[in-house]
Amino acid sequence: MPGYAQAVINQDITNAVQSGNKITISEKAGEQWGEYASSNPAQGTHEWVGLVIDTGEKDITKVTFNGELLTQADVEEAASVNAGAGKFVLWVKADDSAAYPRNIVLGTEGKEDTTITVEIING
Repeated sequence: MPGYAQAVINQDITNAVQSGNKITISEKAGEQWGEYASSNPAQGTHEWVGLVIDTGEKDITKVTFNGELLTQADVEEAASVNAGAGKFVLWVKADDSAAYPRNIVLGTEGKEDTTITVEIING
């Protein structure tokens, strides 16, 4: 699997801190994320870091992410990293600092939407 080794390294050198609905990610001191190609060629090569996001719901296929329903593929990806039910993997382009901080919105029918802010601190 292309990029797998670098993906593991990036995860191992990442600090992720959540405070309320804000997640701040950064490299551990003295470390630097490496680039690798996404499994989706259209997304290109970046310093990818994966965050496991807990939706609070049992079935994520009933949850929207920025207006789009999560799918069975999202369930399978979460299972592949032992994330558990109700969670999905959010892939962050850690080298795209101009795009951060950014908000993501999770929605479930009949409930108020939840906005989560993701921030990256490089260096």
